[in-house]
Amino acid sequence: MEVIVVCLLLIFHIPLMNGEIQNLDVFSESRNVIMFEDFGFSKGGCISISLSSVSISSKSTNPTNSSLMGFFYAPSPAFNALEDALFNHSCILGKPFIFPIVTFNELSNSSLTSINRTIPITSPDLYYVFFLNCAPETFISMQVDLETYNLNPKGNKDFIDEHFIVSPAIGFSLSAVYFIFLMLWIYACYKNSRFVHRIHILMMALLLVKSLELFFRDETQRFVRFTGTPHGWDILWLALTFIRTLLFDIVFVLMGSGWSLLTPCLPDIQKLVLALSVLMQLVVNICFIVLQGMGPLIENYSYWVVTFYAVDFTCSMLIVFPVSHTIDNLRETSKTEGKEEISSFQLTLFCSIYICLQAYVYIEKLGIFILRTFLSYNFWWVSVILEQAIEGGVYMVAFYTFRPNETNDYYVLEEGNGEELAPVSSMPTPVA
Repeated sequence: MEVIVVCLLLIFHIPLMNGEIQNLDVFSESRNVIMFEDFGFSKGGCISISLSSVSISSKSTNPTNSSLMGFFYAPSPAFNALEDALFNHSCILGKPFIFPIVTFNELSNSSLTSINRTIPITSPDLYYVFFLNCAPETFISMQVDLETYNLNPKGNKDFIDEHFIVSPAIGFSLSAVYFIFLMLWIYACYKNSRFVHRIHILMMALLLVKSLELFFRDETQRFVRFTGTPHGWDILWLALTFIRTLLFDIVFVLMGSGWSLLTPCLPDIQKLVLALSVLMQLVVNICFIVLQGMGPLIENYSYWVVTFYAVDFTCSMLIVFPVSHTIDNLRETSKTEGKEEISSFQLTLFCSIYICLQAYVYIEKLGIFILRTFLSYNFWWVSVILEQAIEGGVYMVAFYTFRPNETNDYYVLEEGNGEELAPVSSMPTPVA
């Protein structure tokens, strides 16, 4: 269990930070280790740190040994040592692969309260930048300015993590693909306007928000890459991510329930599932925004990270339930005389989306995490492409399956009556 939590902590920055300039204020911090950054360096990259307003206080009556605290960096082989420090609160000073950037005895010896240091990276690898405090009952306050960057061929700073160097280009391309997808969906709805229902409008909104989210994420990373700061683009990206994740859950819960396709209203059990999924997604989004905005200095940082992943996976599992419930109802309906063919057709549609969502949950949510845990950092960009490919596949299958046309319409002609329309569903329709 501890190994899983450490993996969550160390890979949480992968989809978020991707390298940037960090300006952080540390106040009365007593943790033995604080993870500030993980960054994939190429040869010639640098870690640049500036400390100011440093103050040390202690509850102990003994003199504080300032050589036991400072900033350090370590390549990927130091993972086990970091795990030990995070969970066993052990001091890893002097352990293999733990290299100092600056220790506080340099400040005490010179009677300074600030210091600047730049460390060149000569061996390409994934490096962790962290603060160690091996002095018990000691509290640290300081202002930290941290830069992690590589140098591009022109000699300019590149603040994008090396193994995400392809990510901005992918983001812009995907944004364009989803925009084209949106245009095709609008055309399909216009061409088959007789069969357009409210769920199709929500699906249209989901495509729009997804396209915009990818565009603003690309802009965020583009500014981070060249300047080290997102210049406000991250606020728009986070806002759109918040809306998109909520819309995704709402659309797929309603779609799986057959809302506006098989039945115009939701039964009580489906309303409960929708409410729970929205509530959990709100928790996930709050964790995401807090962790992205406040970083590792937030109190109980590990609990926030674990909550983010646990609730996100549970929420993904929950959106599969309505599809399973609908499939069971359709199987019962298929036993009704005169509705075998219609129910069998609808059953095929919902089985396909059920399989698609199962693949999304277990591959995109669980499989990607396992892949990132064991994959060499040089190939982490593969996980980004795979994640987007899986999500794109879910969109394509779901939207093609439930596109507006007469075969997907929840009102069909009753056999033997060419004028009366009746809903094809055995699900109870609540009284409004």
